[in-house]
Amino acid sequence: MTIILSVLGVPIAPLLTLLAGSSLGLSLALREPLSNLFAGLQIVAANRVRPGVYVRLSSGEERNLPDEC
Repeated sequence: MTIILSVLGVPIAPLLTLLAGSSLGLSLALREPLSNLFAGLQIVAANRVRPGVYVRLSSGEERNLPDEC
């Protein structure tokens, strides 16, 4: 593809810069949501959180999980 673009006279460097910048921006924007998604999947897969289990969060909250969760 780069050969075709260079034959047509389209500069490749600005396109590569745009692609790299977009990739960096997207990765920074999706870092937290993806982290939360995979943390939730790990909790579900571990099957350690069940209704009635006592939990303590890093924020300091403590409680038994209700039966509806």
